[in-house]
Amino acid sequence: MGHDILGYNKSGENVAYLRFSKNDVNSLVVYCLLESSDYFAGVSGTGDSVSFTQQQMEKALENYNRHMIIYPGKKHFETWQRNEILKFLKNCLEMTKKERTIQVLFG
Repeated sequence: MGHDILGYNKSGENVAYLRFSKNDVNSLVVYCLLESSDYFAGVSGTGDSVSFTQQQMEKALENYNRHMIIYPGKKHFETWQRNEILKFLKNCLEMTKKERTIQVLFG
């Protein structure tokens, strides 16, 4: 169990990926940034897929604050996870600029 959050282009190729363990409360940050808390099912996502526009991804990126993600005593992992979230949001945004939308799966 865990949270696998994947972004797909219109060809079905995976262009963005995030992974959180089932007990990682920081996964909620991503659901909140994407205004998708309905797809949070506790230890994983619901398995549903949602389409996002460029405007929605821009808003998520604007609202992202690196200090939202905290892993006490694990500074190296904290920095890595912050960068992974930022990379995910940027990759999704770039895809919406090319294809107008991106499909995100909350697994």
